[in-house]
Amino acid sequence: MSAWCNKCGKILTVDNRYQREMLSVKTQIKKTYMSNVCKPCKNEHGRIRYNLAKIHFRPLDSKCMCCGRIDKLHLDHCHNTENYRGFTCKNCNVGLGHLGDSVEGLERALEYLKKAHGRSDEGVAEEAVGDQRVS
Repeated sequence: MSAWCNKCGKILTVDNRYQREMLSVKTQIKKTYMSNVCKPCKNEHGRIRYNLAKIHFRPLDSKCMCCGRIDKLHLDHCHNTENYRGFTCKNCNVGLGHLGDSVEGLERALEYLKKAHGRSDEGVAEEAVGDQRVS
């Protein structure tokens, strides 16, 4: 089974990707995790983050610039343009990423919540079943 770099599209091999082994505390089984980007892309991303961190210092108040929660902050940047956006908590940083790092993704999630707000559990279940019916 072949795997490709998520950044540049090159085929990933054991030699051109990072891997790490972790021992499960619960089962005592060693697992090997393989990176989904090639070493050159991973190194380039690290260099960009390092340079951004040298320019943009972590704020002293430790407040997430997205939700306002006081937490450990992570430097947030656009993965397409590599531009600095701010400092966010882990939840906001991961959430933005899962929504595609885009205004459109966030708007779709907002519309979903607005649509779902006020419906009963039965209404949501009926709607889900209705979406699966073939006409």
